[in-house]
Amino acid sequence: MASRTFRGLGRSASLMALLLFFTFHVGVSAQTSAAALAMVSPPATMFHFTDGGEDIPGRMTTDTAGNFYVAAQLDDIFHTSGFAVLKYKFSGTLQGTFRYKPAAGEFNGVAREVKLDKLGNIYAVGDTSLGGLVVSFTSTGAQRWARHFSTSGIALAVDASGNVYTVGTHVTGNFQGEWVVVKFTSAGQVVWTKRHTGTAGGDVRLTDIQLDPGGNPVVLGTTDISLGAVTNTMTTLKLDVNGNILFAKDFVAVAGVGQIPGGLAMDSAGNIYVTCTTHPPEGNQIPFTVKYDASGNPKFVLSGTGAGGAAVAVDPSGDILLTGSKILQGVPAIITASKVHANGVKVCVANVAAGQKIVPDATGNVFVAGDILNADTTNVGPSDYLITKLSPSGALLFQSRISAGDEVTDAVVDPFGNVLVTGDVLNASFEHDILTVRTK
Repeated sequence: MASRTFRGLGRSASLMALLLFFTFHVGVSAQTSAAALAMVSPPATMFHFTDGGEDIPGRMTTDTAGNFYVAAQLDDIFHTSGFAVLKYKFSGTLQGTFRYKPAAGEFNGVAREVKLDKLGNIYAVGDTSLGGLVVSFTSTGAQRWARHFSTSGIALAVDASGNVYTVGTHVTGNFQGEWVVVKFTSAGQVVWTKRHTGTAGGDVRLTDIQLDPGGNPVVLGTTDISLGAVTNTMTTLKLDVNGNILFAKDFVAVAGVGQIPGGLAMDSAGNIYVTCTTHPPEGNQIPFTVKYDASGNPKFVLSGTGAGGAAVAVDPSGDILLTGSKILQGVPAIITASKVHANGVKVCVANVAAGQKIVPDATGNVFVAGDILNADTTNVGPSDYLITKLSPSGALLFQSRISAGDEVTDAVVDPFGNVLVTGDVLNASFEHDILTVRTK
């Protein structure tokens, strides 16, 4: 069975938080009204995909017409390539399974992220048996070009001119490596390559890459990983469009304790928000969120309940949205969705039963998606999708539980205000299929 490439929060955290579902405002205690809790969830449309093998989704995106695209790892014995992108029309019709055409002797593959340019061309990043890979398809699925880079491909971003920025990790030795950032033209030509690592010989990991308002790439991940001590440094790297390093900022949440970067977001002024959670072998799991200005100067650090840890986004008003969990030994997990002003002042915090992804709509409503254990309480059985919608002030609008789902990997809002949540579901053969849910 193929290894699980995309993971969310632990199921035990979701289970412990199931009964903690209420909303309150910072400084003002207010229980969620019975009317809100009784609100009927809007209907959800489900899009199920299987190719007869182990199928795992990555990240997803939408276009201006509401069509949506899912990066995937497909494990079909009838295909040598598992690197693929699923394209659905807004109507729900699967337009195609766009697979990478492997070279002679190349096999396996996973696509981790997919993005579009303004012409509708598709770009996906991941890796195969030959290492990191970025592939471009036309809007109808014809392969335009493919380029190998690095040892693995993790994330990508596309600018207004169709230039593609990809990030991956390159293994340089036993538990040693470096970040690799490559800029390609829309036609697949390499413009520049930049490498970055922490302490020489240290292990590195990558989480995401995004572009600031000026088109400069910002990369989030970890460097200086000490496997023996299970510690690392969360690093935020910013380059200009020519590949020059503008700054590299390292953040250690707790000395001697490992941390997992959860997400990266930027506002219209180019301020950068990164969120992470501590991850010791045992002990407390504490979320942290850091704000840097466009020049890399640290502005504030949030920690504890309501400080995110799993995901971060910016809403239309410029407020910061965070979700994640705080876990203390012997205490049920507290999973929250919160809103924070750009100055670091918390606006509201909502306790939710599952919080792995958070996204706003155009009017400032907030969708929080995650997975939660179903009736199987052994902590090894399948889970359900849980989608929570909050108003701009943090009030509960609805909570929708999708029992067919298992584990959530991504969530986006389409141009019509619908939230799309993708993940996987365990089928009758005990393999995984891809399940995407759309609701308003």
